[in-house]
Amino acid sequence: MRTSVSAPLLLLIPSLCIAQIEAIDVSADCLVGSAVATAPPLIGESFGTQLAAARTCLANEDADCAEEVIDDIDTDTLNDDERAILALLRGDQEALDGSARRARREYRRALEESGASRQIVRAAIERLVRLHLENDDPDDALEQFQALECGDWRPELLVLQARAQFGLRDFEGAQVSVQSAIDSQQRLGRDVPEDWRLFQAANLRSAETAADDDVICVDETPVGSRIPREVCTTLAERVWLAEQSREWMRTDGEAGGMIEVR
Repeated sequence: MRTSVSAPLLLLIPSLCIAQIEAIDVSADCLVGSAVATAPPLIGESFGTQLAAARTCLANEDADCAEEVIDDIDTDTLNDDERAILALLRGDQEALDGSARRARREYRRALEESGASRQIVRAAIERLVRLHLENDDPDDALEQFQALECGDWRPELLVLQARAQFGLRDFEGAQVSVQSAIDSQQRLGRDVPEDWRLFQAANLRSAETAADDDVICVDETPVGSRIPREVCTTLAERVWLAEQSREWMRTDGEAGGMIEVR
């Protein structure tokens, strides 16, 4: 059954409001062959030994072992890089122990070490992003990327940015990010992980069906009738109807006119 509704009335149909989320537009130079030099962390022999032991505990998913090793580290002898790495270790131990809140606190502490290597900063940001994504918080995940500099970016970080954009239903932005990651990975001569391809395919499918998924139904009274009927429209239909309504009003009724809605 078809219901005729005048164009101005269609302006009253609710539309979906999508927040504009700022993502980083990363140039190829920031990913491959960047002129920005990244100094490696400065790690002493003693701390290096303790670091290796803590990493072994974490790799074995033994939070108690990691905590014991970390607690034995003499913090008074550490330089800026070592203090930041210690914060990362504590964050990893807390995350393994199931405390995302304390893990985030330690990762932020690593970021606050003013003299820390950019490699450590990148590692802290990546950990924060992953925690936010695991907690279904893509908005906060996307915000973490603001602290990255040009030389900090890696293909893996672009994929994480794409995942955050996907969570915010910014499928177009996610496509740009994941494609940039794939292009960069290929320029580096590395194999593209299969899960990147699978994510890209899933994002494209979501983009194609997103408009049809956003259905809103309202009661409308057909012309010449007093009985209201339910009218359902998709996001794509509402966008088109709004354009037709604006044209009807702009031309003072010469274009647009009556619009039929299923």
